[in-house]
Amino acid sequence: MSCGSLEAWQESANEVWKEFAREIEALGELVEDAPFNEDDQTAAEGYRHLARFLSSMIATETDHNDPDYPHSCASRTRWPRSDGTTRTAST
Repeated sequence: MSCGSLEAWQESANEVWKEFAREIEALGELVEDAPFNEDDQTAAEGYRHLARFLSSMIATETDHNDPDYPHSCASRTRWPRSDGTTRTAST
């Protein structure tokens, strides 16, 4: 692998990470603005639920992902976005 392609890969990886961080921020705003969020305990439960979901998703997609034995579930190809649209593996 040449330095140019490594640099391009790193730039792409950085952009993906930044997009991921923006999506997490938007999800946090959904918790803040939710109509059921009326007190600190409810907000904490919303953030806890979000954190547990993200933890599970990250573990599934990275630590437990074996390309020789792919998972067969819809969440592997479609992810809901905070703006109500759906992201597919190709977008």
